[in-house]
Amino acid sequence: ADETLGTVLACDAFSPATLDATNPGLFWYGVHGVELLYTFMGKGCERLRCTTTASYDVVVGHWPEGRLGTMRGTRAGAHEYGVTVFGEKKVAQALYCREVPIYAQLLREIMPFFRGERQPVDPEETLEIMAFMQAALLSAQEGREVALEEVWAAEAAAAGAWEASVQAPEATACARAADMPSRTLPDSRVTRKRARNAARK
Repeated sequence: ADETLGTVLACDAFSPATLDATNPGLFWYGVHGVELLYTFMGKGCERLRCTTTASYDVVVGHWPEGRLGTMRGTRAGAHEYGVTVFGEKKVAQALYCREVPIYAQLLREIMPFFRGERQPVDPEETLEIMAFMQAALLSAQEGREVALEEVWAAEAAAAGAWEASVQAPEATACARAADMPSRTLPDSRVTRKRARNAARK
């Protein structure tokens, strides 16, 4: 955290947001801009609205206490990764550093994690980022504001349905096994004797 900013009141993040049929909305490339947004805003987004055109995605998210976070995903013009952060003490702007390759910066955080040190990102924050992007996709498709709670509820329902579908065949198989008549397996000595007799014939 940057103490010179004070409390972060709002953040505008931006990144490329090219599309891919296998990962709609922000899932393919816009995720990087969402990660930038969450780096400064943290968890707690309650609801959002996404406006989509051929060239842009613009998402406005609402956090508690009136804090607003926006993410602009670009598909036209110049592409950059960056933020404008509105703090209690000052406003700061940043673009990603080109002096060090972007993946080298990523490895600086990942390698200590692989060595058993702390994880660089809270798993709960990662899950909320996924919910944020799913809510943005739903908002763009249906033209309405979407609460993240709606996404969480749909995910819980889908998980419950999947678990039930997995358990049902197992329960059926167990019931069938219980109904099968018990059979005594032949004694191994008898089996070997029959095999020797068959070999002599």
